[in-house]
Amino acid sequence: MKRFEKTLVLAGAMTIGIALAGGTARAQSNYDRSTTTTRSDYQYSTSDTQDEFNRPGPYVGVGGSYMVSGFQGAAKAGDFGDTLGFNARAGYRLNEFWALEGIYEYGDDFGARQITPGSRIQTNAFSLNAKLLLPLDRFQPYLEGGVGVLNADAGRALRRTNWNVDGTNFAGRFGAGIDLYATENIALFGEAAYTIPTGDVNDLYHFSFGWGAKYVF
Repeated sequence: MKRFEKTLVLAGAMTIGIALAGGTARAQSNYDRSTTTTRSDYQYSTSDTQDEFNRPGPYVGVGGSYMVSGFQGAAKAGDFGDTLGFNARAGYRLNEFWALEGIYEYGDDFGARQITPGSRIQTNAFSLNAKLLLPLDRFQPYLEGGVGVLNADAGRALRRTNWNVDGTNFAGRFGAGIDLYATENIALFGEAAYTIPTGDVNDLYHFSFGWGAKYVF
């Protein structure tokens, strides 16, 4: 009997030991699965948050512009003032860092204050730009540069001068700005750019400070 009791106690102890070991193993396994799932969910969530602001696809935008004359050559003597205008753009984001963007910008009236006071110039600029972005979640600074054309419509008195301020010719555009995402589809932007025209309009160098909003599809 005593041997049986000893055997029973030993068997019970072994059973308890096995149960405890099994329970510990199951608990560790559950913890590992939970940790893995949580880590995976976190990585997925983080990836989703980043991707929603960096995803490839088209976008359109519109806004205002303040344009500062930096006229060169003979037109510099006209002491032209600044003007307001507007801009519109459409683009396609290729990946996290690059986008292609077409920009139209209208300058309402650059007015001369010397030589031909009261004379005015309206401008229409079109450019196709490469855009290099730094994807910092919602806050995304960028550099841009491209080529296009500048059309200028100068007043009659200006057309009688030898200034290169009327007509249409090629132009380069270089700038920098910031996209700030309010939601995954709507972003505000602000930028500063410099336009360098050639040929018949090569006196019309100017800076533009643009702002507005864009919709990302």
